[in-house]
Amino acid sequence: MDLQHKKAALRKQARQYLHMQPPQTFSDWGNAMALALFELDVWKNAQTVFCFVSTDLEPSTLPILKAVLAHKGTLCVPRTTDENGQMDAVSITDLNQLSAGRWGLLEPSAQLAAFEPQQLDLIVAPCLMAGPNGARLGQGGGYYDRFFSRCQCPSVVLCPSDLVHPNLPLEPFDCPIDYVITETGVLLPNAR
Repeated sequence: MDLQHKKAALRKQARQYLHMQPPQTFSDWGNAMALALFELDVWKNAQTVFCFVSTDLEPSTLPILKAVLAHKGTLCVPRTTDENGQMDAVSITDLNQLSAGRWGLLEPSAQLAAFEPQQLDLIVAPCLMAGPNGARLGQGGGYYDRFFSRCQCPSVVLCPSDLVHPNLPLEPFDCPIDYVITETGVLLPNAR
């Protein structure tokens, strides 16, 4: 099986697993993962945090988003910019600045200015699966890999422990992540 077919099979497996979870699980995972993140030096030292806005089938990022707004310098969230897999980091000061955008994801409006990716101190990204080698399996659009390539800061993914895969493939265009945070702890594959 080639890598594209293997990735497609792994995505299907992860989605099936996530669809089987009761809604409260995503909130519980998000709370546990946020607490683990808050203990890391990369969090403690970050002034500008880029964090995805979770969907109903992802660990909730609400505790992280609220913590940045309450205690940090700047919160940036993703906004897709085109069909070619590009996204921007957009600074918000209130979660009410988000509305359903492309694919129904909560995003900031086009009127808000984009932030320079090189100015970010930390990225908190989604994944379907992650590996202890720093591999991240996303939805398949390449948005985050393209975005990671424009950044110079540490990256974190939130991944349920049951979806940490020991042999997740890494392709040349895949950008490895630095930390995998699960509901049971932190893996440091490529810590900076």
